[in-house]
Amino acid sequence: MENSAPKPGGGNFGGGLAGTGSAGGYNAMDNKDKKDDMVKPAVDSAGTAMHGTIDKVAGTVERVSGAAHETVDKLADQASHVAERFSDQTRWISEAPNQALVSSKEWIREKPLEAVGMALAFGYLWGRLKSR
Repeated sequence: MENSAPKPGGGNFGGGLAGTGSAGGYNAMDNKDKKDDMVKPAVDSAGTAMHGTIDKVAGTVERVSGAAHETVDKLADQASHVAERFSDQTRWISEAPNQALVSSKEWIREKPLEAVGMALAFGYLWGRLKSR
């Protein structure tokens, strides 16, 4: 260490003032410095390990968060697609009676005799079914 000067009361051979020396010439402050020197690398190592673990956890959280956002976006797109299809089908169903009426009118204009024959046939069948 840096204390190379002899200690009072005998230097490197012990003795001297009570509590100020020991074998080897170290005092209580030297022992504290030794303990601090031994603890500091362990604390630094633990701190480095904790930082590494925190970085790994942060990376995992970011990946999971990104995956969750992608899943939500896909679900939202699919829900939008389903809603759009439902809206189209609802519109088609609500317009179907009008389309049938328009098609019937066109058919009657194009083929009036056939339309009268179909109406007579339908009336005859309807009357037979109702009379039973």
